[in-house]
Amino acid sequence: MKMERPKLTIKLELYDKVVSYTTLTLLIGLWGLTVWLYQNAPDIIPTHYGPSGQPDDWGSKNSLWMVAILATLLFAGQYWLSGRPHLYNYLKPITEHNAAREYARGARLIRLMGFSTTLVFCLLQCLTLTHLWKIELNFSVLLLIVALPLLPLVWYFNKA
Repeated sequence: MKMERPKLTIKLELYDKVVSYTTLTLLIGLWGLTVWLYQNAPDIIPTHYGPSGQPDDWGSKNSLWMVAILATLLFAGQYWLSGRPHLYNYLKPITEHNAAREYARGARLIRLMGFSTTLVFCLLQCLTLTHLWKIELNFSVLLLIVALPLLPLVWYFNKA
């Protein structure tokens, strides 16, 4: 039989607010970059990059909008989910005694994942920009794009 978890309102700490507002600022910047890129990019742009950092697929510049739209949808979903920590799966049973701590930690994980995924979408748009400006990238930028979404999970499991 499934136990009913307590539904608590978790007060945001300053750190949580900073992460949320920083993510929103990144998202607004992403939209600004997308508009600028759309106005200044040629009709055909790189749409995928291989492990070397070089484009290996090309498509319409309309694909720029998909990056911004997907980032916005993910941000909205993560924002909604961060306010409902009683819905998450946890590594340990949730009781009246540990609910506030675990809910705060779980909601922070969702906020950090929202930040890192929004940052990844910004970096993906910047890849297009670097190609337009003919800037060579090294492997470390691509490694950063892959590693960023994993960092909040490392933090969470370290705290668990």
